[in-house]
Amino acid sequence: MRKIVSLVLAILFITIYSAVPAAFAESNKRLSEDEVHLLVAEANEKIDLLIEKAVEESEKLESRYLKDKQETQERIVQVQSEITNLAIELQDAKDDKKMMKKLENAEEKLLKENEKLEELQKKFDRELDQLIQNLLEVTNELSAETISKAAENGITVECTWILVELGGKKVWVDPLKVVGP
Repeated sequence: MRKIVSLVLAILFITIYSAVPAAFAESNKRLSEDEVHLLVAEANEKIDLLIEKAVEESEKLESRYLKDKQETQERIVQVQSEITNLAIELQDAKDDKKMMKKLENAEEKLLKENEKLEELQKKFDRELDQLIQNLLEVTNELSAETISKAAENGITVECTWILVELGGKKVWVDPLKVVGP
């Protein structure tokens, strides 16, 4: 039994110690300058796609927000008109209590629509901020990884910031360029 355990352990140690240097040798493989340029081009292509998707998503968010905002503003105008008409009718009304109740209900309705309008703005801002944050996190990480891999191979790569507009907000995003060996 001891011999079997010893044999299994010996095989295990030989397998581990022979596989580990091979794994590290693969990860330490140097890239040629052309391979680094290709790596940068691939990273920039991914960044461009991420920007494009973020722009499309921000346009959808903004379009939905503007549509909901317009509908809410139209309801606000209707309620304001209703309040104006009720105020005029109140002057001539014989049953002041009934008219006052209608007026109070209309004013409450107006308050709710105004609150809804504020919430629409807050929701749009939250969703847009999250979209921007996600874009920046992913592109910054991708850029950092590419810069690091290039540096390991003796090539200098840096960010070339571009300004991107997402939902009315301007954001700097970081595509890459090779600046030298």
